[in-house]
Amino acid sequence: MVSFGLVARFPLLCKSELLLRPIFLASLAPPTVSAPQHWMALGAASQLECRADGFYPPPVAFAWTRDGQVIQSAARLDGERTADGFYRAAANLTYYPSRWDQNATFGCRVSHNGYFLLLF
Repeated sequence: MVSFGLVARFPLLCKSELLLRPIFLASLAPPTVSAPQHWMALGAASQLECRADGFYPPPVAFAWTRDGQVIQSAARLDGERTADGFYRAAANLTYYPSRWDQNATFGCRVSHNGYFLLLF
């Protein structure tokens, strides 16, 4: 599991000649990324999953790799807002391994507002 960064959301009062109102400033919160290990069987469909939790703001982009080479380009997802105001999203890849995939490493590449994570 990869995790870094925090978000701080706090009110400020903005005073102008016309009104006084709160303003909320938010910093980036990069996702915590996880991809459960999964064994694949030759010739059978395998469902791989990659999750991004706790990010702000949306969206987040998922791409899939095989031995470091992109096999499915990035899909941008806004995800689902959670009760704490952050977001979570998941991407899936259905893959049919062949004998050429023996000993190959599949990975999930996640990017979010300037952050880039690669998880194998």
